[in-house]
Amino acid sequence: MLGTDLGLRGLEPDPHAQAIDYPEVIPGLAPGPDRVVGVWSEAGVFTPETLGRIARLTDRILRLPGVVARDVIAPPDRQRMVRRTDDPMAAIESRRTDDPSPSVEHADAGLRLFRNLLRWGVSLYTYRGFFHAPAGEVESGPRLRLFFPPLNVYGASAQGATLGGVLSFETGYYDSRSERSGRNPAVENSSVRLLAGYQREVRPDFTVAGQYSVQVMEDHEAYVATRGPGMPKRPAVRHVLTARLTRLFLHQTLKLGLFALASPNEGDWYAGPEARYHVTDALSFILGLNVFRGPRRSEFGQFEGNSNVFAVVRYTF
Repeated sequence: MLGTDLGLRGLEPDPHAQAIDYPEVIPGLAPGPDRVVGVWSEAGVFTPETLGRIARLTDRILRLPGVVARDVIAPPDRQRMVRRTDDPMAAIESRRTDDPSPSVEHADAGLRLFRNLLRWGVSLYTYRGFFHAPAGEVESGPRLRLFFPPLNVYGASAQGATLGGVLSFETGYYDSRSERSGRNPAVENSSVRLLAGYQREVRPDFTVAGQYSVQVMEDHEAYVATRGPGMPKRPAVRHVLTARLTRLFLHQTLKLGLFALASPNEGDWYAGPEARYHVTDALSFILGLNVFRGPRRSEFGQFEGNSNVFAVVRYTF
């Protein structure tokens, strides 16, 4: 345990935490002979309990002979850190964002080709641009640099009437142009994505739709080997099931709907029930929920604290 390793007794370290030496993981945090020691836990470090231990540990370290206070990097404010519990780099206050420069080379571009073939709508498409979610890497200082890695997408889709409903298929390849080896943990790996869906009106004014999608990460072993401390551990394959139910009442003026997504292998899910009532053609009322659940670092579970109830009054003219 970290406290034991440093000869600091009585700190009651987290039994799930591990001592970790950062210079091998995040170059630049400790140049030269300096050593940076931290705590890493699969369940996440930035919790009130663990931050309290780190604060007590830091105080004891600062009292050790020969320690220079300005060289000790630690969460400076426990309350401020608790509000950023899902940020594995929360201890790094200095940050900058590199936006793609406005040039032809950095412009988003897409192309889609479509035609009807044997009564099916078939499309081919391509995209060249960037991941819209920023990646982050640590620079000397330390400072966190956020940037948008380049991305190519190639895909195909087909949709047609089958078994009284509409059947659809889609496939895509996400080519992470700047990191095709998968060894840079800051950049999303390339992946293959597949989707199959079906929609049908099972009775008048009642429509049921479902989808199954799978995302296969390339070079998953390299991703696991280079994953930084506190970063979520993603599976090689992510499965997601989607369902949408829509029911109309009162001469189609009242619409009740449910949209839900769930990952059976990661255990996270989202549900969005909604009721919409049209008083007139111009005036409508909407009441709904957005509910997120799952492991704290999963795709939907990370937004659990953002679950909400919403109401909308809409008037068009």
